[in-house]
Amino acid sequence: MSSNLRVIQPHRRPAFFSSSAWQAALVVLCGSMCCAPATAALSDTLHPYAGVTYTTDDNLFRVPDGVEPGPEGRSDTMRQAMFGIQVDRPFGRQRLEANVKLSKVDFNKYEQLNYSGKDADATLHWRIGNLLSGDLGGSYSETLAPFNDFHSTERNLRVHRNGFVSAAYLFHPSWQVRGTYVRDQFAYDLLSQKYLDRTETSTEVGFDYLAASGSTIGLLARRSKGEYPDDVAGGFFTNEDYKQDAYRLKILWLLSAQSRVEFQGGHTSRKHVVSGYRDASGTNGRLTATWSPRAALKFVGSAWREFTPYEGSLTSFSLNRGASLRGTWAVLDRLSVDAQWSTIHRDFDTPRIGNVIYPGFGDNSRTGSVGVNYVFRDHIGLGAAFNRDTRSIDRRFGVPYRSNGGSVYVNLQF
Repeated sequence: MSSNLRVIQPHRRPAFFSSSAWQAALVVLCGSMCCAPATAALSDTLHPYAGVTYTTDDNLFRVPDGVEPGPEGRSDTMRQAMFGIQVDRPFGRQRLEANVKLSKVDFNKYEQLNYSGKDADATLHWRIGNLLSGDLGGSYSETLAPFNDFHSTERNLRVHRNGFVSAAYLFHPSWQVRGTYVRDQFAYDLLSQKYLDRTETSTEVGFDYLAASGSTIGLLARRSKGEYPDDVAGGFFTNEDYKQDAYRLKILWLLSAQSRVEFQGGHTSRKHVVSGYRDASGTNGRLTATWSPRAALKFVGSAWREFTPYEGSLTSFSLNRGASLRGTWAVLDRLSVDAQWSTIHRDFDTPRIGNVIYPGFGDNSRTGSVGVNYVFRDHIGLGAAFNRDTRSIDRRFGVPYRSNGGSVYVNLQF
């Protein structure tokens, strides 16, 4: 079994508002709010909120049993304080939805992990006439990278920038054509994970048949590209650039007012610019079913088989087969229970170390959680949750672990 556990000394982060991208997003959002007509009530458009969450985890860095990640041990507790503003503003036939959130996370023992999170997103739902519509938007997120695949006690902030545009043209009462372009950029603060910095773009075109019942069926073609920095060698590869083509059937089936089924699946081919021996192809897809037998009870189940980015060493992607189930029950008007469970098996492509090509490997992860939420006096939310996360490995590559955690929170909406 290999491990990439690292232990270092604490270091300091720049000031809270150090990101120029965050400042730009905030200026744009504030400008859009200031431009809204004065006739709109503030409470109808602007929704400030704040909250505090306390979390504990008995295996914070997801290391195997018997392994101590640092002098402070395996467990830690943390406090997250956050403040945000939600915007939901219609104007004419358009609608703007936006959210800005600032958070401060402090760890009790591993203080080097303390960080200030920044999140912002905005989507303009636009429509021109009765035939042309779409979405335009983007998001920015700066948060601590997860420890599931990279088990380091050093703080590693991940910045994710996203932009997208989509359009659909209804050329017949029952038929539409559509297109989407998405661009994602990922950047990692930790030097040893700079090889994961990448830009991913996706272009999609398709058409749909729109039934009178609200159900739809259509076809789509998607071309995705991934570009990694050429001057950074991480893990065991120096070039991870790829192209991925997908041809899929897309179905939305409204069985009744209480149930629906969504499916998207077909053939996917992934090719690498340099490492051709790692090319892969096959069936990819996702099936999601929603059932609400009562107004207070809702279940959502999913199953999938997809190529997914991997944020460890040895390889850059995996073929994931998974299933999940989530249930929500509004026990009383102000009291609800939420439970979810998921299992994922990951198959990794053949790793190559030097001139030696090793057999593929895989792992199995299972996560579960249950939470209770209570709304007190309309604008105050209280809650608690418990979660468990386990992983086993097929071969000597990878890190098995198990962890248990819990959290309590209080949220205020003004």
